[in-house]
Amino acid sequence: MRRVRAAEGEDHPHTVEDMIALAKLYVRQRRMEEAEPLLLESMKRLREAALGGGGSLLLVCMDSLAGVYVEQEKLEEAEPLLLESIAKCRELLGDHHPNTLSKMTQLAVLYYKKGKRGEAEAGKPRMWIR
Repeated sequence: MRRVRAAEGEDHPHTVEDMIALAKLYVRQRRMEEAEPLLLESMKRLREAALGGGGSLLLVCMDSLAGVYVEQEKLEEAEPLLLESIAKCRELLGDHHPNTLSKMTQLAVLYYKKGKRGEAEAGKPRMWIR
């Protein structure tokens, strides 16, 4: 990651991608305290520079950070990230895309953990088999 930073700069998309990849590795290793600052910094850079159009890379970062927050029981911090992620997924992929539905399910689980069962039920994606 240092080489990429030195060669391409702090705000280059490859630098941010590497930061997110390292954070995701930390998440897999259950090292949430180390993943969180990397994801926060990545998200800040993506939002400020609109790197990659703020599209899919930002979604990956937001989803990872929301997952870290849920694991740390920081549910209040996770909720706005999931809501924004759902809105972006709907905009980019549509209401019935598997990624959109997955995020809606994550939000329903979050609401359930917060004791908001009515919102959890209302927020669950509805899937019909034809």
